[in-house]
Amino acid sequence: MRKTTITAFTKIGRVLKTHGLEGALVVDIHSDFRDPFLSAEFVFLDLKGSIVPFFVESIQQEDPWIILLEAVHDPESAAEIAPTDMLLPSSEVPQVKAEGIDQDFAWAAGFTVFSTDQKRIGTIERVESYPQQSMAIVSHQDREVMLPLHVELIIEVDHSARSVIIDIPDGLLDLQD
Repeated sequence: MRKTTITAFTKIGRVLKTHGLEGALVVDIHSDFRDPFLSAEFVFLDLKGSIVPFFVESIQQEDPWIILLEAVHDPESAAEIAPTDMLLPSSEVPQVKAEGIDQDFAWAAGFTVFSTDQKRIGTIERVESYPQQSMAIVSHQDREVMLPLHVELIIEVDHSARSVIIDIPDGLLDLQD
């Protein structure tokens, strides 16, 4: 697998279940993301909170859509994947707001948050999705605070160090006292 420096991902669909004896997977791809999916050399899957790239071997555009991934060649390894979210780098997909589809920040759970001045804020305990945006629930000074997760506020992500630098609006941490 390649190391990625991608900072944001967009959920384009879901791996629903296994199919057949060759490790194929049934997928449901949101209609707005089908073209980027069809042209993608690889996709990212959310496996237990880790974003993992998989090279796409083939795609069957039938109902249901079926894909084969390079590292998945038997029902057992396919069963370890399904069900899960399928993601692409946000830079490779159109920005769609319809039906609540927006940036998927599930990968951020467990990451350490730093402010733009390199001050450690805390650890993201979980990510909660709201109609307006996703919020990181962060352990900060023996309490939980909510920080907005938006691609414009995220300055840098280091997946290997499991850290994220967020431009935290002035006074936001004080408001939650």
